[in-house]
Amino acid sequence: LNKFAGLEEYNDFFCPLSPYQSFVRFFETGIIDRTETLDFGFKYKVLDPVPSLGGVQDFLDFEQLIKARANDAAITASDMNRPINVLWSGGIDSTAVLIAMIQEMGEEAFKKEATISLTIGSVFEFPEFYQHLV
Repeated sequence: LNKFAGLEEYNDFFCPLSPYQSFVRFFETGIIDRTETLDFGFKYKVLDPVPSLGGVQDFLDFEQLIKARANDAAITASDMNRPINVLWSGGIDSTAVLIAMIQEMGEEAFKKEATISLTIGSVFEFPEFYQHLV
């Protein structure tokens, strides 16, 4: 589905777009490919590839993993005497991170030691959670 697909018959100046440009125009956002598997219509180099898992590891379920990472972040920030800033987009991933940070640190410690960065887009994405936060 491409909302711009019909432009060619109405626009004498229409130039076909690369898949990347079509994606950007349709979703009104850029994309990042850390796997080098997408065809953007131009050459690119991944500066920060997805890390490999390496050898055999014990795998955690998602809840264990996100809680462990939240705990690691809180400990690292404390050890380095640095504040914690959670960027909340309103999407499921950043909401999960935010909840994990609050649960791992405790509400009072989180309020004291952390800040939440967001935009109006975050509020539109998940207004119910925003109301819960305020």
